[in-house]
Amino acid sequence: MTLASTELLRFMQAGGPVLWVVYATGVLIAGLVFNQVLTLRMSLCSCGESQSSGERLHVEPGSWWGHVQRRSELAAVEIPVRQSLLVIRGLVAACPCLGLLGTVLGMMRVFDVLATDDVVVAGELGAAIAWATLPTLAGMSVALCGLAAVAWLEWELERRLIRTQSVWE
Repeated sequence: MTLASTELLRFMQAGGPVLWVVYATGVLIAGLVFNQVLTLRMSLCSCGESQSSGERLHVEPGSWWGHVQRRSELAAVEIPVRQSLLVIRGLVAACPCLGLLGTVLGMMRVFDVLATDDVVVAGELGAAIAWATLPTLAGMSVALCGLAAVAWLEWELERRLIRTQSVWE
């Protein structure tokens, strides 16, 4: 193992089992965000390009039916992306709660160390405090990064929808 992976493993062990859950949630959020970025880049670009060149629909540009078909094609891309954004938002909202759970469990461990020993060993107390604080730090960090990613994805979705609609008109 390299030094970086050893330090990461030590950090994860110091934070307790909740830190692993926060880490897994962060990896899931990152994967979903990456998936949505690819979806936006592939779907809306190809949607607008095929419509502008007239490859998919053979309708007059100003007709009502052409507008309905183009809006239907946009909705076929927009609705799944917005549904995935709801899932990502839910996971982002869960991260601070998971961090708080780690804090509660860590504080229980701190009180257990204080209650069971007549002489408090500084190393045990420090480990228990780390168990309490690291999941909170990680949960808030993942949540902030997730909020930024969701905001960017929403902005990018709106920008691409507007650009695709302007290509059609």
